[in-house]
Parts: sequence; structure tokens; C-alpha cells
Amino acid sequence: MRAIFTLAGKDLTLLLRDRAALFWVFLFPVVVAVLFGTMFGGGAKGTAALPVMAIDRDNTQASRAFLKSLEESPAVKLEMAKAAEDGEAAVRRGEVVALLVLRPGLEKSLAGKGGGAAALELRADPSRRAELGMLRGLVAEAAIDNIVLPQPLELMPSLRAAAGVPSTPRIDVVGVESARDRPRTAFEFSFPSGMVWGLIGSVATFALSMVRERQAGTFLRLRAAPLTRAEILGGKAMSCWLACMAELALLLALGVLFFGMRPGNPGTLAAAFATSSVGFVGLMMLLSQLGRGEVAVASAGWAVMLVMAMFGGAMMPYFLMPEWMQQVGQASPVRWAIMALEGTLWRGLSWRELTQPCLYLVGLGVVCFALGCAILQRRAL
Repeated sequence: MRAIFTLAGKDLTLLLRDRAALFWVFLFPVVVAVLFGTMFGGGAKGTAALPVMAIDRDNTQASRAFLKSLEESPAVKLEMAKAAEDGEAAVRRGEVVALLVLRPGLEKSLAGKGGGAAALELRADPSRRAELGMLRGLVAEAAIDNIVLPQPLELMPSLRAAAGVPSTPRIDVVGVESARDRPRTAFEFSFPSGMVWGLIGSVATFALSMVRERQAGTFLRLRAAPLTRAEILGGKAMSCWLACMAELALLLALGVLFFGMRPGNPGTLAAAFATSSVGFVGLMMLLSQLGRGEVAVASAGWAVMLVMAMFGGAMMPYFLMPEWMQQVGQASPVRWAIMALEGTLWRGLSWRELTQPCLYLVGLGVVCFALGCAILQRRAL
């Protein structure tokens, strides 16, 4: 028994001497607890407003008052669209929940003279059902606040039904069609996140292999061979990139063969796969240098990727996060990888619409890879 306590004391002593490991074991769980508390316990004030674009085709005093009421709601972030095509394109890219169209006749509808025709239309992404349900309620509330009633009806709300004035305005919901059919199965929504988790696993695996080879002296033996530093690191990057591509291809094949997935343009699909892999290869190189020992790198790597997944929308719906977390999430490669993969797997985004996420992923990969190489150059390689 004494020997067991002696060995345990030895391991604890080594842990106390490793500052990086101490941080990830004792302090990082506090950070995670605070983040989750912020996400789930922030209440309505902490939840980000739903992004919505609107176009006013009624152009009356009543329609402007309706838009003002909706804009004043803390749960809605309203932006006017120059044309319906611009709003629908933003919906397809996932930038807004819906395009709100105020049809001609809204003023008459609010005055109870619309004949039952819907004067409000939501052109929405059918995949964002939860957000759309919330938005529909907010739009109905703003419309009810602007219903014009004669004085007796305002004083006696019970007379509304007898007067034929609707208590809840009718709202038409129209799905925004992409360049291809709308998503066929729920798996087309879930597979992009699954693919990103596969990339995270590849990053963690290869980051640990870098540490093991450095500790085992493999890098020193490679340097003694007729190989340059660029060739050694390039080989490691290429192997990680190929593993990421293979993981994405495997999940795609499973989705197509067994889950009814039908990806769009093969060219954009290849671009999304390649750029996502480049971005995560760069992360692999940087994360492999966050500690000198295997335990420190493993803890740091998974911790960092966990936070990126949390902020990037791979763990919970993006719209449920507080607005500040959504802003920070713009820096997460997980968010941009999901956008690129969704855009080509079922959103049907064009080359132009995929440019932003693909360029971000490539830029991030190059910067992180350069930083990782700079840190590694100071060590024994």
C-alpha cells in the first residue's frame, strides 16, 4: 500500500511541475462552467436578436408604424432589403432567418378591411424551424399592436369577434428555394456538424503524433537525413490534410449511400472539403506547440477545439447564443467550416457565395501553420 501512495505522490508531483497541465486540469473547467452558464442562464436579455430583412411594398403610414414596432423589439434585428432577391440570397446563405415582405394592402388589413387576405409574408429557410416559429410570433405581436380599431372596439375588446376584426393577422410562410431542392432529410442538416467533429478528431490525433515524435527523437533523426525542415513539416501537413479529406469523403459516402443525401455541385463540394481541411491542418500545427509534453498538448488541444466548437455552432443552435458569443464565434473555424459544408451539401450556394468561408479557412490555416512553425523552430527540430 505504501508503494501505491509513493507512486501516486510521484505522479502528482510531476503534475504540479507542469504549469500547462495544471491550467487545463484545474482552471479550464472553471472557464467552461462560466461559458455554459452564460449561454444557458443569461435569460432573454442575453439571447441574441433574430436577424431579419424586410421589404415594404405597402409603403403606407401603417406599414411604417408596423416596421417601427418590430424594430423596437429587443428580440429582432431588422434590416431593410433593397430588393427581394437580396433578401432571399441572405436567407440562403444563412445570414438572416427570413425575409419579411409587407404586401400591398397591409394598411387595410390592419384596419379590418383586408377581406382575410394575408398582407404579411415570411420567406424563410425551412431548416430554421425553431427560429422561424419565434419570429412568426414576434411579427404577429407587432401586427396586433398596430391593428386599427374604432373607438368602441378599443374600449371593449370583446366586440372584436362580433365586428369581424381578426385578433391575429394572417402570415404566409414561404420556403426560400436554393439552386437545388430543399434538404431532403434531417441528416443533411446533421452531417456538416459531424464532419467538423471528424476534423477536430484528426487535428487532435496528429497534434499528439507531433509531440510523440519530438519526444522520441524522430524529428532529430529526420533532420540528420538529407531532408529540409520545410520538407519534414510539409510531409506532416500533407498527411494530416489527406486524413481530413478521407474523413470527409467517408462521411459523404455514408450519407449518400445510406441516408439519402444528394450533394450539389461537385466543384464547390471539393472546394469546401479542401479549404476546410487546410484550415484545420494549420490548427493542428499550432495546437501541437501549446505544450512540451503529451498530456499538456492533449489537454490544450481538446480544450481549445471544444471552445471553438461551442462558439462555432457545433454544439447548440447558433441563434440561442448571446449576441456577444455570436460575434466571437465569427473567429471560430468551426463556424466557417459548417457554413462551407452546408452551403455545398444542401444549400446550393454558388462559387461567389462560398468565397468568404473558403478564403477565411485558407487564411486561418496559413497563419496558424506559420505560427506553429515559428514556435517549433525555437525547439529542437
